Amino acid sequence: MSISNGTHHVVRFSSGEVWYFSYSPNRGILFQQLGKNGLWKRPYELIPNAQEDFSVSIDNQDHLHLICRSNQGELLYLLYNGINWSRQVLSQYEPARYTIRYPIVIPIDNRIHIFFAIGKAFNTGFWSLQHYFWDETSWHSSEITKVTAGYKLSPFYVDLSEKHVHLVYRGLNANNYQIFYCRYHLDHGIWSTPENVTLESTDCNMPSILIRDDLLHLAWISLSNNDLIVNYKNRAIGSAGKIDWN
Repeated sequence: MSISNGTHHVVRFSSGEVWYFSYSPNRGILFQQLGKNGLWKRPYELIPNAQEDFSVSIDNQDHLHLICRSNQGELLYLLYNGINWSRQVLSQYEPARYTIRYPIVIPIDNRIHIFFAIGKAFNTGFWSLQHYFWDETSWHSSEITKVTAGYKLSPFYVDLSEKHVHLVYRGLNANNYQIFYCRYHLDHGIWSTPENVTLESTDCNMPSILIRDDLLHLAWISLSNNDLIVNYKNRAIGSAGKIDWN
């Protein structure tokens, strides 16, 4: 099990052991173990030269997966197998030229999916959502879509169903920011074409999704007469193509 808010992550092993991951500007990414006495042990500096955005997930074998970017521009993937940490450099992005935001790592069986947004350091509002994939033999990379989202990119979110990875993000459509949805077929290795699922006449922000009981639940925020409005839709997981949302 894991809980996160972007720069703080809590994972719980099947044994009940709890680890807490955090970021410190002076010490990079750290983790602490919760002792049997209910007190946190001394923090351990895992990646001293890391940047703030990182992601941690735990798989069904109690292995930890971590994705982050170093200050030197390396896209780093770390694996903890229960005994030791191993590290791979997946790619190198010159930090003076590129900015990486909101990395996400999702282990599915023996395969690993990594998602992140990348844009120019002197950002003009254009971003690219990237997908890295480990197929048990080698790493593959592809672009999911391009996003016009302004200088401050809104976080995007993913969740899993049996056959798909589902993704929602905020992007500019005509004169308003809208919420877009697409999904990745795990067997076929294909992303669907992103679709605008809000179709509002005002800006939409802060999308989030949750998969439960064969339904994809989508929530987002919009503004009306200076009031924040929480909006909600859902759709059946097994639905194919562009269909109506409830």
